[in-house]
Amino acid sequence: MPRLFMEPSVSISPLAQQHYAELVALSVTPSQLRYVGSMDMILSSVGFDVHPYVVLSHHNKGIECVIGFFLVDTRYGAQFHCAPLNALGLRAFFIDQRYQHNGYARAVLRILPAYLQKRYAQHESIYLTVHQEHKKAQALYQHAGFVNCDVTYQNNNGDELVVMKWPAVTEPLGANQERLS
Repeated sequence: MPRLFMEPSVSISPLAQQHYAELVALSVTPSQLRYVGSMDMILSSVGFDVHPYVVLSHHNKGIECVIGFFLVDTRYGAQFHCAPLNALGLRAFFIDQRYQHNGYARAVLRILPAYLQKRYAQHESIYLTVHQEHKKAQALYQHAGFVNCDVTYQNNNGDELVVMKWPAVTEPLGANQERLS
């Protein structure tokens, strides 16, 4: 008999004071560290244009816990020529190593576009970069509706990064109300 997979219950929240104790406990495997960086490095890029968010898991008995993190860069398009000027950038997205391979990343990416559309309706699309050799991450993003832009970018470490975007068509995120529901 096939095994039924129930998608985990997750939500997204702006980083707040009450999240810090759990945030510092988040980690990725040593091999993944080169893809997302250390938490200190990630948090050092937070500012007026770069906003931090936590991924919350909802367990039985109504308990929420921080299981992931990402940044939203509102000036992504000003930094990358391949993105429209008002594009959002999804950066440093990760799920804590203790919760990986349980559908959490897929669940977050399923709700992320609608969440960002409500908070950043004036932005045209969502862009991200993923290491060229990280095929599992590329497949995850493609499954969520991101498309490969057929553009690569070389970061400061010399790594080749693939540029991906959502949605596949260029129109303001707020114009996709039907598609996101």
